[in-house]
Amino acid sequence: MNGAYNLNFNSNNVNPQNGNNRANGFSVRPLREHILRQFHFYFILEIMSQYNRDEISHMVVNAYKEARRHERNNPTHLAFEHDLEANLSRLSYELDKRIWKPQPCTCFIIEEPSKREVFAPSFKDRIVSHVLYSLVAPIFERTFIDDSFSCRKGKGTLHGIERLEEHIRSESEGYQKEVYALSMDIEGYFLNINKKTLLDEIIKILEKAKFKKEFKDLDYDFIYYLIKTQLDNSPSENCTKVSPDSA
Repeated sequence: MNGAYNLNFNSNNVNPQNGNNRANGFSVRPLREHILRQFHFYFILEIMSQYNRDEISHMVVNAYKEARRHERNNPTHLAFEHDLEANLSRLSYELDKRIWKPQPCTCFIIEEPSKREVFAPSFKDRIVSHVLYSLVAPIFERTFIDDSFSCRKGKGTLHGIERLEEHIRSESEGYQKEVYALSMDIEGYFLNINKKTLLDEIIKILEKAKFKKEFKDLDYDFIYYLIKTQLDNSPSENCTKVSPDSA
């Protein structure tokens, strides 16, 4: 591992020069400065995984397959597949070198079920979202309440209806009492959410996860890069507006 220190657990010495200890030690590297600031530690040396190019390429291919399942014949999808192998390779390179940036999304208006503005990311950026999802979904699934049904496996519309029916039956004591359900929405929530607060909350969850056995091999530096890059992007500013008919 380039630029790594050698940590000898037998003597508790960190010595990058002494080759005698290397057979008894493990290669480790310091967390990057921005991670140090986010995790509020003054000094950290820890054993970390770091994805290589082949691992990232494998994740990109799997994420492409997932993105393709959910979107067909979109203009950005067709453009990406026009030179598929080269585009997958280029995306893998950008992620490996930490130079990927979100492309302008497409902004349009839909009328049903209610009139609202939609900011659709490019197919390339959807692939990156699936890469990130594959890494962090198992971590965040544990933090969700059981009755959260948005974009979760096994939590489709039918299951949501069944759970609602269970709650109504329970609260009405077998349909013997009158009960009420509140339907509401927060206008412009995703465009106006405080990103610093959101990032702080995400970091807290990741900080706890990295000490769990099942998540210790994740490359948290790579995960942080993906999250921070997406949060730094403003869809309302980085977009191309089109008419509803051409979207």
